[in-house]
Amino acid sequence: MKHPKIRICAAPGCEAVAMGGALCSTCAGEKAARRMAFDKARAKDPFRKIYATARWKRERFAFLAAHPACEECAAVGIARAAEVVDHVQTVRERPDLAFDARNWRALCWSCHSRKTAREDSGFARRGVGRESGAARQHRRPP
Repeated sequence: MKHPKIRICAAPGCEAVAMGGALCSTCAGEKAARRMAFDKARAKDPFRKIYATARWKRERFAFLAAHPACEECAAVGIARAAEVVDHVQTVRERPDLAFDARNWRALCWSCHSRKTAREDSGFARRGVGRESGAARQHRRPP
């Protein structure tokens, strides 16, 4: 019979026991709740609706067919396939440029994730999914 791994919770500042996973049951539940709140808020974002339209899907497909290489990787001599159409000026900043191909760049997932994290502080620009400043009850202060 295999026993679950017992370790200290991987969440910063938590010293509870985690049975079988990286997080204790309290931290795992809090993480799931934060993720659900983030996903719910993101689904309501009116600027994200363009990505579900037939027009966007059609134009994205055509743009990637015409620009198959990641522009950032190519600039440093790396050959990597583009997988994402990136808006140079975001749809939130300039919704009028959402379907303007002059405002698009072909990027790989890695470059797009790096760019988004750099510009939007890792998708948390609006504070969606962040904890409040209050400390978690079962954690000791650092």
